[in-house]
Amino acid sequence: GVKPQVPADRQAQVSKIEALLADAGRPWEYVEKMAKRMCKVDALRFCAPNQLSKLIAALSYDARRRAAKKTTA
Repeated sequence: GVKPQVPADRQAQVSKIEALLADAGRPWEYVEKMAKRMCKVDALRFCAPNQLSKLIAALSYDARRRAAKKTTA
């Protein structure tokens, strides 16, 4: 997938999501599906800043969980 076009006020949040996806090796489609499920929007570009924050929190939680698995495995 490709990075969605969002207004300038949300660009930093989308860049953070991009970094978390890259770290996890996940495609943009992953967060698009998360947006549909968690925020009830058709695409990431329709998310409000508070909704993007929820997605960042979920991806950060996932990153911590994966890091914990690496250290115990």
